[in-house]
Amino acid sequence: MKRILFMGILILCLLLGTMGNAEKGQLLTFKAHILGENEDVPSETIYANHEINWLVVCNPAFLKDNLNAFEELDTWVFAEDALIIVVPSMDNDNEVEMDMTIDDLSVPLSVLVLSKEAKINADGPVTCFVDKNGRLLMNEAAGDPFAEEMIRCYQDLKETMEESDTAASSKENKPESPTETAPEMNDPESVPETKNNAQSITGRTVHDAPFDSASAFASGYVNAFAVCDAGTFENTLEQLVEIDTYCAQQLRGSNFFIFVKNGDPSVLRDSAMSFIRDAAIVLVDDGPAISTLVAPALYIADWDGTVLTEPMNIEEIEAFCYKYSDLLAQKSADALNGLKGRKFMPLQVTDMNGEKKSTDEIFSQNKLTVVNIWETTCNPCLAEMKDLSKLNASLLERGARVVGFLADQATDEDKSVDELIGESQKLMSEENADYDNYVTGADIMKQVPFSGTPLTLFIDQEGRIVAAPVFGAYMDQVEKTVDSLL
Repeated sequence: MKRILFMGILILCLLLGTMGNAEKGQLLTFKAHILGENEDVPSETIYANHEINWLVVCNPAFLKDNLNAFEELDTWVFAEDALIIVVPSMDNDNEVEMDMTIDDLSVPLSVLVLSKEAKINADGPVTCFVDKNGRLLMNEAAGDPFAEEMIRCYQDLKETMEESDTAASSKENKPESPTETAPEMNDPESVPETKNNAQSITGRTVHDAPFDSASAFASGYVNAFAVCDAGTFENTLEQLVEIDTYCAQQLRGSNFFIFVKNGDPSVLRDSAMSFIRDAAIVLVDDGPAISTLVAPALYIADWDGTVLTEPMNIEEIEAFCYKYSDLLAQKSADALNGLKGRKFMPLQVTDMNGEKKSTDEIFSQNKLTVVNIWETTCNPCLAEMKDLSKLNASLLERGARVVGFLADQATDEDKSVDELIGESQKLMSEENADYDNYVTGADIMKQVPFSGTPLTLFIDQEGRIVAAPVFGAYMDQVEKTVDSLL
């Protein structure tokens, strides 16, 4: 253990450029580029969007050997915080190979490659937590990022921050201010009659990682879950896969878990390959929380584990999806409002001439940039292009503009940039869209808590989101927001 801590301090000191021991509150800054891109960015811009950044410094071999575990960890922390994996500088061939490996994952990981000046002289991984200002949140770096003590450390940090936020809110005596409480439901029919709480369900995932529903649910705005025994799991596998696929296509920050009682881990692991998020299949422990839930059944729970629905039949997929979508719509509004004030993480994008640009460069040229995130297969996206062109013409006189960010690679990474440029130009010509458009990579949807399009963001010269984004083709709402900002 002492060797791991020494290695941790050594690496952190090298990154910090200091010779002293890393201490809580110390700034941890470095320059790195996103895997597959070329331009280095300061770590401060990456930290800024999240209260807690789970930072893992490791060599490429460790990353490759633990891809499933990293996927699971990223899914768990993503909604509010960030998992950032930092690897040393490597030659171009190795970086291309690593980029292709990461692209094949169902959960796109955030991997940063250190600049050549920063050296890592240690064999094992180093793990620490950093706040949005780049300050260390712990006194000692640790080794294994998947160890139970790291899970507990993260949970303790979350709890401490939530308590501080609640205390600050109470002190200011502003009950209307956003706090870590579940949003109120306006539709009387959607108010749950059940009082069940699934907050204390524990167990181990099919990858043998510890699971605690209190932490897992906290990462999602809406959490769907099934409770069943091993026999029902196998008999309803097709329906469960369909539900998993549906949930994965919806709000980013929503989850679907399958809690299996008395199952064989090796059998479950084989069946889990059919799921988009196989890490969310959990062999649960016996306990009061799980025993109070009717099984087999489907449920939907809030971020704090409060069950929002009566038990539903696993085979009644249509009814479940309808209820899920209804609750999702309520939560997504809160998610959009929560983006205001956040920094847009710098990305490399490609214009219609094949030239690469940084998003920071694009934003810096305008008092306000209206960013429309769209996809070539999204009919509402195409339908609003003419109106966006008209809006752009009026904005140019006011020091602002509309730009389009094509997000196809977020859902179909097999499409090449050249293919997407060709498709974009064809569609833009058909729709008379004369504003600038850029092809983005898979990371574009990491900027927001869900993956739906069209989505319109309002970003200032500093790269900050200055108003609640508009989800859907609602041009009147976009225009109203623009008028309030200029």
